[in-house]
Amino acid sequence: GETTIKRKFPTKLGGGLMLSKGSNWKFSADVHYNIWNNYNDILNPGIIAQNSIRFNIGTEIIPSFKGKQNFIKRVHYRLGAWYE
Repeated sequence: GETTIKRKFPTKLGGGLMLSKGSNWKFSADVHYNIWNNYNDILNPGIIAQNSIRFNIGTEIIPSFKGKQNFIKRVHYRLGAWYE
C-alpha cells in the first residue's frame, strides 16, 4: 500500500498601515503573528514551538521631493525599528 504523510504548517497572520503627508513624509506600522500550535515536524516530532509576534514601525522623510536643489534635501531618510 501507499503511505500518506499529513503535515501541518504554522499559520501566519499580519497586517499594517501607512500614513503619508504629500510626497515628503511616510509612517508605517505592521504586526505579524505566527501560530505554531498545530505545527508538526515529521523529522523532529518532539519539538514544541511557541507562538510569536513581531511589531515593525518605520518612517521616511524627503525634505524636498521636487526640483534640483542640493543633494542633501533630495535624499530619502529612513528610520525603522522592530520588536519581537
